[in-house]
Amino acid sequence: MRGAVALALCVVATPLRAEMDFVTDRALCGLEMIERHEKGMSFDGKWFSEIEYYCELSEPIPRPDWTSDETHIRPGYCEEPGALFPKVFVLRTFQSEPGVLYVYEDETGAPQTYFLCGA
Repeated sequence: MRGAVALALCVVATPLRAEMDFVTDRALCGLEMIERHEKGMSFDGKWFSEIEYYCELSEPIPRPDWTSDETHIRPGYCEEPGALFPKVFVLRTFQSEPGVLYVYEDETGAPQTYFLCGA
């Protein structure tokens, strides 16, 4: 049990890769990781995380350069205490919206919008 707790703390405490620092609200940029996770979701190109909710893609997406529209499809899963959900993620960027990432993960067709910190 102790090893699992240490692993969980490492995942929460690990800083996001600087080149892929997306958040669900621009006001989260610059906050400490624990504060970010209490107020919204972060994404580093492979992992989505917030308090008690975590998702992982099978492989990371490349850093968008916004010179063209891009779409990436990745299998993955989301987990919260006591539950695990397999998912397919569709991640889209548009040349006309630099610094914005749209993530589709359910059949509603409505994306979650992420903003690149420092953009």
